[in-house]
Amino acid sequence: MSTAAQAASGDAKPLINVYDPVIYQAGVPHDDFTWLRENAPVYFHEEPNGSGFWALTKYDDVVRVSADPKT
Repeated sequence: MSTAAQAASGDAKPLINVYDPVIYQAGVPHDDFTWLRENAPVYFHEEPNGSGFWALTKYDDVVRVSADPKT
């Protein structure tokens, strides 16, 4: 069970990790992406040894950002 599925019963934010390739060995973490789309569609993902990155999980947001290279 993913961390998002475990947190689904409450308001707690699950520990989301869409960066680690090990997460995908068991398959795509659909529950985590569903949680992100519903609760944090524009999500800043921390990286252990990096500066982090923004993860967008809704199609319309991806299209909008892709069309606006200035921001």
